[in-house]
Amino acid sequence: MKSVLPTLLVIVLILILGAGYAGKLYLDKYSYSDEKADPDEYFKMKGDADVALFLQDELLEERGMLRGGEVYVSLDTVHKYFDSRFYWDAGEGMLLYTTDMYTDRVYPGEDRVRTAAGDAVYEHTPVLAEGDGVFLSLEFVQGYVDIACELFKDPNRVQIYNTLVEADIAKVEKDTEVRLKGGVKSPILREIKEGETVRVLESLENWTKVKTEDCFIGYIENKRLSGYSSEERGASGAAKNSYTSFARDGKVSLLWQQMLTEQGAEALKEGIAPAAKSGEASGIPLSGQGGLIRVISPTWFAASSAAGDVHSIANRAYVEAAHAAGMEVWALVDNDINNQFQLDTKALLSSDAGRRTLAANLAEAAASLGIDGLNIDFEQIPQESGEDYVQFIRELHVATRKANLVLSVDIPQAREYTRHYGFRELGVMCDYVVMMGYDEHYAGSAEAGSVASIGFVEEGLKELLSAGVPAQKVINGVPFYTRVWKAAGQELSSEAISMNTQAEFISRNGLTPVWNEEACQNYVEMDYNGTHYQLWMEDHDSLSAKLSVMDALEIGGVAGWKLGLESAEAWQAIGEYMTR
Repeated sequence: MKSVLPTLLVIVLILILGAGYAGKLYLDKYSYSDEKADPDEYFKMKGDADVALFLQDELLEERGMLRGGEVYVSLDTVHKYFDSRFYWDAGEGMLLYTTDMYTDRVYPGEDRVRTAAGDAVYEHTPVLAEGDGVFLSLEFVQGYVDIACELFKDPNRVQIYNTLVEADIAKVEKDTEVRLKGGVKSPILREIKEGETVRVLESLENWTKVKTEDCFIGYIENKRLSGYSSEERGASGAAKNSYTSFARDGKVSLLWQQMLTEQGAEALKEGIAPAAKSGEASGIPLSGQGGLIRVISPTWFAASSAAGDVHSIANRAYVEAAHAAGMEVWALVDNDINNQFQLDTKALLSSDAGRRTLAANLAEAAASLGIDGLNIDFEQIPQESGEDYVQFIRELHVATRKANLVLSVDIPQAREYTRHYGFRELGVMCDYVVMMGYDEHYAGSAEAGSVASIGFVEEGLKELLSAGVPAQKVINGVPFYTRVWKAAGQELSSEAISMNTQAEFISRNGLTPVWNEEACQNYVEMDYNGTHYQLWMEDHDSLSAKLSVMDALEIGGVAGWKLGLESAEAWQAIGEYMTR
């Protein structure tokens, strides 16, 4: 008996130790950790003035800064997430925002914004310039863009909404914790009280990913949540200013008439005579809705200096003759395409005074001549001048609204590498955006090819529409010319010819056109005296194919470059398009 007792004691002791160890394992696995996460580390804080930015439910890489109790964000951040319409004029050292009828101006460090209605005074400085950066207060941004903002401190963080979201909401039914990850051993992000609401981001088996009202994103046990509901939160993110457009009923048919010197009514009559003859033969009116030419655009104006001067070869008798024929006049304005004045386009567009003077001069000239609109044809805009160019169009929008002028703008083929022209913004500020749907292959091209194949045209139009330009504002420019390509050995050259000259070339050489399905054009080629000739034709068939694509995309109309190069069959194709 005595020998059994020690053995029993040992067994009991082992059981007690085993139970204790098992209990420890259980507690280690299932007990709730009271370790707390570091908020500064969680929000990636970089100092006392640093501000974490939450956009909807995402912590952005971009940061804000706190000055005098107000949150400021960089101009780049504003452009990326809120509104690209805020424009920094580096030359003048000021920020601009163009509304429908005025351009607001603010200098860094001032407490006021200069508006059409007088100075608007802000509690906090709207704009700061520090180092190489420009920073806007969120209070200032909210004056122009519908965004919702709320600041939380210790550490500094701001919740921003620039869109409306349908949020799933739940109530916390008992005091608990929001943890960094889904598990009782995960560090505590924040204590949360009974009755608080959280945004439900993701439901898991035992845990729910939530966002607290003060921007902590973590996990709560499912059993601690109840009272699920749904509500709309956020803001529209839309600009608070609306922009007017002067639209024309039905399709627009715009024809450019190139002029190098001042010419009067006779030049117009001579230019439109073939259209009038073709229209009369086919029963299609020359002008008016459904007519062959609703708008004539003479190449009259050129920006001639960085100060905003305008060279003009305009003629009032021409305008009166156009109106008598039932056509509107949208005078073309170029950026010294012929280099007659050695214009520095970059200097002009980046100058506040230059832009304003040019816009005022154009509006004044149009009013004095009775012109109906302006057609801006600024070409070869360098990448670095894209924002300056768009700002000029914004300011010209203001001038044309006040003068009751239609504003149209010509752009190159819409491609990723021409996006600095600001397609989306042009679609807001302009009444019509004219894509020059030609020069796919041009003088100096490394290979022979079409001036405007169907794929080239369709791809460009779709790019323009996908960028956000309303279809009814888009006009496609078609060519009334083509190129004869000549390959002699390793040398390639081309010559631009009219549609009538094209017909003469084919007839003179006894060529038989063959339809090229890929380009949707008739094609001819021949060899003569060691030279290989190729020609992708622009004719009724090729124009009809392009116009059919334009119909399918339901865009606003057609433009033709240029009067004098077209044949009768071009007018036939346009007439069919306009009367569909």
